Amino acid sequence: MNIVAIFTVYNEEAIIERAIRHLAAQGVASYVVDNESTDRTREIVEGLRGEGVIGVEVLPREDCFALEGHLHRKEQLHRELGADWYIHHDADEIREAPKPYRNLAEGIIAADRAGYNAIDFHEFVFLPTSEDEDYEHEDYVEQMRYYFYLKKTTGARFRINAWKNFSQPIDLASSAGHQVQFEGRRVYPENFILRHYLALSYAHVLRKYCNRSFSREEVARGWFWTRATLRPEEVYFPDKSELKELSSDGTWDLSEPWIDEPLFKNATPPEVKRGPSPCSKA
Repeated sequence: MNIVAIFTVYNEEAIIERAIRHLAAQGVASYVVDNESTDRTREIVEGLRGEGVIGVEVLPREDCFALEGHLHRKEQLHRELGADWYIHHDADEIREAPKPYRNLAEGIIAADRAGYNAIDFHEFVFLPTSEDEDYEHEDYVEQMRYYFYLKKTTGARFRINAWKNFSQPIDLASSAGHQVQFEGRRVYPENFILRHYLALSYAHVLRKYCNRSFSREEVARGWFWTRATLRPEEVYFPDKSELKELSSDGTWDLSEPWIDEPLFKNATPPEVKRGPSPCSKA
């Protein structure tokens, strides 16, 4: 079975190689849409052709981060690439199948054979626990040990990010990519695992969130929320005592779920300004 993770990326040199190599070891290929990165992201991805990467293209960048265009391109690639299954994937994610499956491919094949065409993920968020912690120059998946379980309270499944291709049209954009939608969707009853690495260091937070402009129109819809307004002095790292520690037996703790990401808890909610600029400066 041909399974492809579709990325859109911008300046992800610190993490993109680890994500792609993990997927390759899990039996999943990667197709990367580069949003005109200015760091080494494109060079790194091109160097992984034949080692997990099956294709690379460039999506012209607007003056700010505009997510909707990225999601529409992924909707098109669903039709164009011809894979059996897809995963809507970000560079800061590591995805796994639950026990007893040995890897993602084995788990997805089992879901397919059972008659399901979509997969939901439990989201476990990792981040530093102080400004002094820096995982940018290490294997962050091995070294970062503390996480929390993120469980939104909207009543809807929140991370339906893998789906079967049976030539149906799909919709990623209306949910900001959080859940693929299509007619006849049947979600596998057991969630897979999503490790979400929000940031690897305080400096990484500044580059990724504080120094980025976001689409004003998308902010007005409620997308990004305080990610679009975070200032350096507002960054909050939870103490280890507030988080769960990875267990040695590979089990995950779903107790005491969080409904928001603490990194942004001190940021002021956005006030969307009217005017000619399409961007909201963080």
